[in-house]
Amino acid sequence: MPSIQLDTKKLIGMDEVRASRLIGVAGGIVNVTIRDGFPLVVNTDFRMNRINLEIKNGIVVKCYAG
Repeated sequence: MPSIQLDTKKLIGMDEVRASRLIGVAGGIVNVTIRDGFPLVVNTDFRMNRINLEIKNGIVVKCYAG
């Protein structure tokens, strides 16, 4: 599985919709792991093209590949 070329640091502070679009354009898969403090069900397999997002009030507060 190839990794994507995307600086995840630039996603922090973006709204979820815009960040998701950028990830998709770069060939990645979006996975929201925490929304407004509540953990969500996620896969435990490791994929370099998946970007995990933590969302608070519709804004990305943390993100990482995997």
